[in-house]
Amino acid sequence: MAGEELTVESQNQQTCAMTWIVPVFNEEARLGSTMAEILRAAEAQDGCEVLFVDDGSTDRTRARLCELIAGHPCARIAGYTANRGKGGAIAEGMRTARGDIVFFFDIDLSTPLDRVTPFLAAFRDADTQVVIGTRLAAQAQIREGQPWLRRRLGDIFRRLSGLLVPGVTDFTCGFKAFRRPAGRRLFGMGRVQDWSFDTEILYLARRLGYRIVEVPVTWHHVEGSKVRMLRNGLVSLYQLIAIPLRYAMGGNRFAEPGASDTEA
Repeated sequence: MAGEELTVESQNQQTCAMTWIVPVFNEEARLGSTMAEILRAAEAQDGCEVLFVDDGSTDRTRARLCELIAGHPCARIAGYTANRGKGGAIAEGMRTARGDIVFFFDIDLSTPLDRVTPFLAAFRDADTQVVIGTRLAAQAQIREGQPWLRRRLGDIFRRLSGLLVPGVTDFTCGFKAFRRPAGRRLFGMGRVQDWSFDTEILYLARRLGYRIVEVPVTWHHVEGSKVRMLRNGLVSLYQLIAIPLRYAMGGNRFAEPGASDTEA
């Protein structure tokens, strides 16, 4: 996979305070509406880079990204030729992220970027390694809900995922953050690249003893998702069964030789 990587780097090669990973796949038509807001918000932060990961788009997404980030040294692009899925795109971003704290969120900004501040506050506790958004806490706000079928299937997925990772209320909110060493370790170990990758990552985090903190978010549904409910629902159901079996049978490691949560 490393051989297919195509990366446009910014001039700054040093580590920074924060990385925002934004996975994109065939988003040519939607890029203009949120790109300016993302870049403006990143430039208002101290030491923030934005890493757009092109998940094997077949339209002009990559070319359009290059046009839009011109003149914005905080932004760079990573990508590859074959579509892997959202989990694969975020894993690629984690591999090359420079920030001490690494966020990922969706290009549609269904969760607004003002949530960055309370997420960073949660990391003031040195024991916190993973911070995730939840739409189900009392303080959360849903301004526009999902269609009925998607909401019902999401509820089923959440309840089943909760059997694997008790205490987590919202697995699929697309706004999450990690200390960089923890994120690299988790996504380096993960095998799931499709819609259910969040559950595997949180399952691994719990098994590794990482502290997971949930922060309420404001959220609204945005049309244009690449998720296909029947197909992705069946695949996700399979993954919820396969994830614990895979690790019970030694299909992956919970620690890598020489890996450390304090490494750069």
